[in-house]
Amino acid sequence: MNSLLDSFSSKVQELSEAERKRDSTTKLSLRQEQNRFNKSFDKIAEDFQVRFNKSLKEIALKQQKVALTACAAGSTVPGETVVHFPNIQTNIGITNLSYKSTGKFVCTVAGLYHVSAVMMSNTDGQSYYIYKNSDRMIRTYYGNVVLLCDENQCFCHDVGCR
Repeated sequence: MNSLLDSFSSKVQELSEAERKRDSTTKLSLRQEQNRFNKSFDKIAEDFQVRFNKSLKEIALKQQKVALTACAAGSTVPGETVVHFPNIQTNIGITNLSYKSTGKFVCTVAGLYHVSAVMMSNTDGQSYYIYKNSDRMIRTYYGNVVLLCDENQCFCHDVGCR
């Protein structure tokens, strides 16, 4: 009877040891799966955050308001030159003020812009054009809506008498 009891006790110990090993292996496997899941989740959350921030920035840019009113110095402008408007009267949302010295407005916020210029001349037949980059877009006695993209330039160019 003692030998049967010893045998049974030995079997119980073997089963207990096997159960502990199985439990330890299962816990290790579960931790590894949990770590893989956490890394995948963190990557998904990070990608989502990047896309979300980009979308917010795009929405903010689309809602940004810009306005510029500038006046010329009231002097004679030689023909075939860019007209300068150094006296800024209104400036809302415009950070690139190189316009004052170059006469060329550089767009930093893409969108539709109402562009116009009022020019006066004592010269008969004088004409002025407003350009978008190198394309003639507007005669100065009309205003027009022009789609400007980042880095596009808008300027008034004196073409002289024609």
